[in-house]
Amino acid sequence: MTLMSMSANLSLYLVSFEPTPPRWLLPVAFMISAGIELPFLQIAGWAADRWGRVLPLRIAFAVLPLRLAAYSLLSSPWPVLALQATHGLTFSVLAIVPFAFITDSTPDRYRATGQSILNAAGALAFAAGPLLAGQVAGLVGIRQMYLYLAAACAVGTVILFICVREPKRITG
Repeated sequence: MTLMSMSANLSLYLVSFEPTPPRWLLPVAFMISAGIELPFLQIAGWAADRWGRVLPLRIAFAVLPLRLAAYSLLSSPWPVLALQATHGLTFSVLAIVPFAFITDSTPDRYRATGQSILNAAGALAFAAGPLLAGQVAGLVGIRQMYLYLAAACAVGTVILFICVREPKRITG
């Protein structure tokens, strides 16, 4: 949810700077994140197969709150371009590894159901996250919204580190 909220509000964030950055900055920021995302999608799958599902998730979950908090600290829009490069790691792992985790964690007969529930949860996050983040931004400001997103993500990170263990392949 925090990842979707961050991207959905990036244009409002960029125009909050004075002076307003050039119009081309937003598409370039998204081109950087998408361009880096492509090779990281391959790397995320490889890493999950080599080191297990949990380690890549832990790395991405540890980086994401730092990335979100960094947006709130910027005094210029230009470092956003560098921060967008970290999108490759966070998004790619979160787009690939949870599906492998579900595949490993569910019996064959429930695998499609598990994948569907994960996909539905992602769709809900895609819809609700930006809406909730926009409400927070309206209360505290767009830059401080990123601190709230970082805090929410940090809670999720702690839960992941404490509760999530490497799945054992379940068949049947």
